[in-house]
Amino acid sequence: MSKAGSVLGRAAVMPLFIIGAQNALKNIEGVGGMADSAAKKVGLNNLPVEGKHMATINAYAQMGLGSALALGIFPQLSALGLVGSLIPTTLVGHAFWDQETEEDKGQQQLQFVKNLAVIGGLLYLATRDNKH
Repeated sequence: MSKAGSVLGRAAVMPLFIIGAQNALKNIEGVGGMADSAAKKVGLNNLPVEGKHMATINAYAQMGLGSALALGIFPQLSALGLVGSLIPTTLVGHAFWDQETEEDKGQQQLQFVKNLAVIGGLLYLATRDNKH
């Protein structure tokens, strides 16, 4: 892959995380409530941090790591950090199996598999020889 292709590829990923994080911060109470509900569902009832605080940290992490990846700052570590952030985001935010209508289920399933594809791309970036 050429250096220009590598730079453009990394930069193309950044808006996903910037826009996603901005949307989460605009609706932090709702996102935090989803995080609290998900934690309780798996038996984590007394976490020392509220869901809205976890969601806020996650949003800022995605903005910072997405920017670092786009700028080529520790791209492999940035990609791994984004994978770590995107997994709970995907499981909590796009739980298609919990949706009541077929339309909602289909929309969330599409977002879930899109995030899965992004995770795959990030894992590729994190594990390849980084010469660019």
